[in-house]
Amino acid sequence: MIEVKDISKSFKENMVLDSITMTASDGEITSIIGSNGAGKSTLIAIIMGYYFSDGGTVQSGNVSVMPDANAMFEDVTGLEFLNFISDLKNVPREEAVKYAEILGIKDDLQKKIQGYSFGMRKKISFIQAAIGNFQNYIFDEPTSGVDGPSAQKMLDIILTLKKNGAAILLTSHNLEELERVSDYIYVLEDGKITREGTVIDITSRTCLTEKDSWIEYILRVRNIDLLQSKLTEYFPEQIDSETLLIKLSKDDTIYSVFQTLQEVSEYIDEFYLYRRSLRDIIYGQWDQTFEGYQ
Repeated sequence: MIEVKDISKSFKENMVLDSITMTASDGEITSIIGSNGAGKSTLIAIIMGYYFSDGGTVQSGNVSVMPDANAMFEDVTGLEFLNFISDLKNVPREEAVKYAEILGIKDDLQKKIQGYSFGMRKKISFIQAAIGNFQNYIFDEPTSGVDGPSAQKMLDIILTLKKNGAAILLTSHNLEELERVSDYIYVLEDGKITREGTVIDITSRTCLTEKDSWIEYILRVRNIDLLQSKLTEYFPEQIDSETLLIKLSKDDTIYSVFQTLQEVSEYIDEFYLYRRSLRDIIYGQWDQTFEGYQ
């Protein structure tokens, strides 16, 4: 388990992190997401021990960290480098070679690192973090600059580490990727955690915060004017000629909505919780597909 309590950090007059508290639990993938400048990199650096915080505590226990892809010896082969790391971690050398084979780079291990592409370096860095039996793992942008098939294999390896009971802390600019694998998510904006919860919590907006205080539902209807007049207390928003979006505040109940909808049920074809994508939530983009889940 990785625990962060009341972490704050400023650079001169610039407050980068403001009282951050979060937990990465055992057997789960916990992700931190946010736009550029939100404070993700600084938070990860503090958890890794690269920066000191101005206040608060971090407990990370037995942790393996994915280092910067350029932080490796240049004038050695990939195999020599991984053998060196394996010996340092007291891990059988064959484990690193196994991961290299999974990622399709086993034959390239005989080449010197100085000739590697950025994607190759990322794969070596990933293997460096993944080998060994640790309680906690930190993967900061592991798939950035990596081809799609290899990125999926990296995620499969991370999922296996999770299955084995490890706590995984993950960041990525690929929000679709995080949406697929995350068990719990913290949304960081301007140095503060503004939302947290499971993917469904956040994308269905059931994660009620001061900033985001609505749960949204989609209705497919056949008399949109009538429905709008009946649902005024739920702030109906017309999306198209057959679709309404209604909003429930934290004080509303779904049962009160059902009572209202029963009066006009003959005009309603579908009614479901609206889920935005993580990209919608972070970047404020409106998804016109309205893919609900039943």
